[in-house]
Amino acid sequence: MFSKQELAILKSLQEGIPLCARPFAAVAEEAGCSEARVLSLLQRLQQEGVIRRFGALLNHRLAGFERNALLAWDLREKEAGLQLELGRLVSEFESVSHCYLRSPVIPPLTPQVMAEAGVQDDNHETHIPGGAAGGAPLGESTGRLCPLAGKAVPLPEAEDRKGNDTKGDEEGVFWPYQLYAMLHAPDEAALALRINEIQKVLQAAAGKDLKKPLVLRTLHEYKKTAMLYFR
Repeated sequence: MFSKQELAILKSLQEGIPLCARPFAAVAEEAGCSEARVLSLLQRLQQEGVIRRFGALLNHRLAGFERNALLAWDLREKEAGLQLELGRLVSEFESVSHCYLRSPVIPPLTPQVMAEAGVQDDNHETHIPGGAAGGAPLGESTGRLCPLAGKAVPLPEAEDRKGNDTKGDEEGVFWPYQLYAMLHAPDEAALALRINEIQKVLQAAAGKDLKKPLVLRTLHEYKKTAMLYFR
């Protein structure tokens, strides 16, 4: 918990550091404390990992990076440890601003699918661990085969993607993607080149069978702001 004075300091800083010769002194004056008090608090929060860093926020479009896309990889056939390693490799590219590993969304197993796999529903769990609400967690059914009542039930395959289509399911949404990266480039040619560079690095680590990423290009930016945690 923060004191009222600490909250006042944090509220002031979350809007951005004042553009003046002594910004922390200006924050201290607004919060009703000394500059040393502000600096002491910020140093402590950085050491504790509450504040990661201070830096300038660049408008990438005005800086000439007019093309960006969200890349999404289907890693269901890769082990949890390799998934983490692939995420680390993607995050090392300077053109990537955000990189996340998330749970896929896989629909419930229908009676028809279970019957085809020869699985009897003897009060066993009939959803893939994580289910449609959250997807399969790392280390559980992240592969193509889901163990259920001692049987291996095949999960649906992603379609060969010519565009941005994915294979659906009559009883739920099927979204198999787990690794995401936001990629920035000055133009379309540079964007395509960087996508290929990243894919080559990932295939070197995961094998040539690693599927190409789904590429979701940005058409229009409606909002991009830093999160305001204190009001």
